[in-house]
Amino acid sequence: MFKKILIASDLSPASDSVITCMKGFKSLGVEEVILLYALGLRHLDSLKYLIKDSVEPALIKQKDGITFINVKRIDNFNVIDN
Repeated sequence: MFKKILIASDLSPASDSVITCMKGFKSLGVEEVILLYALGLRHLDSLKYLIKDSVEPALIKQKDGITFINVKRIDNFNVIDN
């Protein structure tokens, strides 16, 4: 099916549930996941700069929870491999 998928996370409990369910993707042929932190519409544009220090560790924690597929994340429009 798809070898690469994009998962948008707003760090909510619902996003955590998506991360938990992702193990099934490997059996569907997924080889790589790009994990993206997505601000909700309720956030102001300037807020992303104020919360970066608290968001990044939470996003890395979610990324580290995906051990069964190669995961990349996007930071300031750059793909980060680690």
